[in-house]
Amino acid sequence: MPKTKRLRTKIIKILMEYESLATSEIFNHLNNSCGPFGLRHGCVMGTLNNVLGKEPVFLKMVDSESENAPRIAGADDCLRANSLWSLNRSLLAEAPSLVDPTVNSFLRHRVK
Repeated sequence: MPKTKRLRTKIIKILMEYESLATSEIFNHLNNSCGPFGLRHGCVMGTLNNVLGKEPVFLKMVDSESENAPRIAGADDCLRANSLWSLNRSLLAEAPSLVDPTVNSFLRHRVK
């Protein structure tokens, strides 16, 4: 996933600071261009979901289908369920180079 390495490292930095966040909160941090974690051109929700779902360094703490899922108001003031994400700190401790933006993928560091 070399196309998403900058996005992936930004998400890791966000989750290192905030411990766990809902998908839409991560999305808002990435698309806030004047914030410390913002990307110049932002990202779309589909790309964010692919990175969060495919990389083993991100752990889904609460699924959006669960009753305990955080509910966040959307643009139409309707409450929407979001997944709650956290970092796999043991994987980061095992391979600290994963935070480096030059590393292409986490896929070689499979969780056993």
